This record gives sequence, structure tokens and C-alpha cells, in this order.
Amino acid sequence: MNRNMRLIFYSFFVGVQFLMSRPVFAAENDLALEIDAVFSKWDRQDTPGVAVAVIRDGQIIFSKGYGSAQLEYEVPIGRETVFHVASVSKQITAFALTLLEGEGTLSLED
Repeated sequence: MNRNMRLIFYSFFVGVQFLMSRPVFAAENDLALEIDAVFSKWDRQDTPGVAVAVIRDGQIIFSKGYGSAQLEYEVPIGRETVFHVASVSKQITAFALTLLEGEGTLSLED
């Protein structure tokens, strides 16, 4: 796996761990400030980035892009950026299933 993919995976998992460790935010503004702080070191055009969306009660309460979607041309990540994840989605799906199994929502034997 190349350096850019490692950084993307790292930022994804940091984001998931951050969001899971925060049960309730006092206000949406506090949420934005805390997420901005987590992703601040990737919020430059010369670093691979990440798109973040937080959904509460079926509604998107926060969405923002950080960093670059395309390093060579410094294309920023935005709310509407399309990611062509190809076979990378298998690892993300496995991670999500493991989280659900840990919560007791499903069994890996299902």
C-alpha cells in the first residue's frame, strides 16, 4: 500500500475513533470545532485528505472536506467529492461489520 493510501486509511480510522468516543456534542458548533481540530494537520492542499459527515437521527448535521483529493493538481476535497474506492471498500466494510459485532448488533456467524 502506498503512502497516500496509508494516510487515507489512517485519517478514516482516526475520524471513526474520534466520533465513536464522543457520545453527544453540546452544540453543532462545538462538533465542527472538534472535528476541525482532529483533521487540521490534513487540511492542506499538499496532503491526502478525507471527507467527514456526521449523521444524527437520520439527518446530516455536519459535512466537510479536508485536504486534497488529487495531490498532483491540488484538487481540494469538498462535500460533493466522489471517491473511487474500488477494492478498498472491502476493508472498510469489514471494519464496520466488526464494530457492529462488538456492539452486539450482529454476529459474524450471521
